[in-house]
Amino acid sequence: ASPSSPPAPSMGSMVAKITRSSMLRLNEGEPVPQLPVPSAYARSGTSPVITRDHSREGPYVDLLLAELDIYLGRLPQLANTAVRQLHLGGGTPTFLSPASLDRLLAGVMARLPNRAAGFEGSVEVDPRSADPEKIATLGRLGFNRISLGVQDFDRAVQQAVNRRQSYATTRQTIEAALEAGFSSINIDLIYGLPLQT
Repeated sequence: ASPSSPPAPSMGSMVAKITRSSMLRLNEGEPVPQLPVPSAYARSGTSPVITRDHSREGPYVDLLLAELDIYLGRLPQLANTAVRQLHLGGGTPTFLSPASLDRLLAGVMARLPNRAAGFEGSVEVDPRSADPEKIATLGRLGFNRISLGVQDFDRAVQQAVNRRQSYATTRQTIEAALEAGFSSINIDLIYGLPLQT
């Protein structure tokens, strides 16, 4: 979730509002809006909880799938709707191990089994944690679009924003994505960082 995501206490009312809106649109045959799902940087109130503790992965995946079950409980028609796009964002999906990624995505796809023609599975990754095994797992699970968070290739800028990432690491991630069959690959650069000219 981005810093603009709603705090955790307001998610319940937001789910109810989205559910009512989605029910009306489903009944009229219109597309269902994107359903918000928190990122691996779990939120507690309005403060993000950033962790490097991989023992939290299992419970986190359980909670994400339980949240999807809540949506499906309120909107059972979603289970039969052809999914046109599935997006994992924020760079945090690659925090998860390949086994946790596989369990999360297998759970999502089991609950939402129908794919529309031209389905797009997209993911934002942090090349520093997106090893080839994780990229291969995403490709095997049907993801075909990948966005790499690079920010800037200049070492001084990277140091200033505490985001050290070599060109070789980025290249390795791109090569792994090509090997895994991704048909759309882009890198995210940020303009306006300290020391940029």
